Amino acid sequence: NTNNLITRVTEYDSDAGIFYQRFENINEDHVVGSESMVEWQFANWLKMNASTNVYYYRIMGELNGEDIDNSNVTWRANANATFTVTPTSRIQANMGYRGPTVTAQGSAEGMYYVNLAVRQDLFKRKLSATLQVRDLLGSMKREFTASGENFSQYVLMQREPRVVMLTLSYRINNYRVDQRSDRQGSD
Repeated sequence: NTNNLITRVTEYDSDAGIFYQRFENINEDHVVGSESMVEWQFANWLKMNASTNVYYYRIMGELNGEDIDNSNVTWRANANATFTVTPTSRIQANMGYRGPTVTAQGSAEGMYYVNLAVRQDLFKRKLSATLQVRDLLGSMKREFTASGENFSQYVLMQREPRVVMLTLSYRINNYRVDQRSDRQGSD
């Protein structure tokens, strides 16, 4: 349960022909559901984990003198696969889905994404280079509807697909406890 839920509110100024969006603490919501997670180690070179949430969502409150009471059953799912190519090279793919849900003034459609990353450790693992492609399929978009006094609105927002990032990380002090010294009783 959340009280004073921060909610996006859309209003239409018919004189100016402009939509205004702001955030207000006008609602409360209730969520009850189930989450399951699983992790698999198929082989030394392949590890996967996945999670799903199925839940009932209800949002209530008051906006511009009108009562709000919207609810639905929705779900989310995430999966991650890590392929160990060599001891210093990995490929990782992650995917996610968010199901359709209700909002204070309408609904939001479901959305999914797929990301892919390749990581290479160099110089005795002191340097790591990661090449990542976000939104590989160009599917990361937000679609929602809203209605209120004097308006009905459909919005589609989409990020730039296939964003490519290169990250370099250098470990200055790659500290590890020397297990041989520890077994022999020395500091």
